[in-house]
Amino acid sequence: MELLKSKKFITNLLCTCALILISFIVYSNSLHGDFLIDDQAGILHNQKIHNLGEYLTQHLHVTEIGFLGDLSTAVYWHLFRDNPFGYHCLSVIAHIVCVLLLFCLLRLLFKNTALAFLGSLVFAVHPIHTEAVSWISGRFYVIQTVFYLSSFICYVKARYSMRWFMLSLGFLVVCLMLGSNVVSLPIMFLAYELLFPDISKSNPRY
Repeated sequence: MELLKSKKFITNLLCTCALILISFIVYSNSLHGDFLIDDQAGILHNQKIHNLGEYLTQHLHVTEIGFLGDLSTAVYWHLFRDNPFGYHCLSVIAHIVCVLLLFCLLRLLFKNTALAFLGSLVFAVHPIHTEAVSWISGRFYVIQTVFYLSSFICYVKARYSMRWFMLSLGFLVVCLMLGSNVVSLPIMFLAYELLFPDISKSNPRY
């Protein structure tokens, strides 16, 4: 039993390291990218985010959907100013986190490490993500995906504990603070309940 657990741990560790390495290699060339047109308007020439204290007291509106995205822009500027490397670096890191979260989610759903690895690998290298990861202004989509997947993972685990359900709701709220793309998440929850009915029946939610 201990040997099987050890082999499983090593397999998961190797898959995780491979996904991190491949994800980084695919987007490493974006680290030296510059600010593009929308980046210049939204970051370089956006005076309201150039003073974090002033932004927090005068321009932050917590009642607006997506306000956390604007706040992150102000925080990024406070940290990196007009150096695009920092923005790109965090986008690549966020993408790697998304890949690892998807790996965890697929393992939870299908109980198959090989399938989870292949699915995550396709996600990691698929060119559809290029704009979101490489374009500085597209970082909101990557960050939101981190919380989107986190919420979904917690919802799957919520079959066993109310604590996971509360965490899922918490991540869902953060998604709403980042933007409106989260509207599909409750549909994903419903699809999960419909596609995995046997698990639901054998493991009551609470």
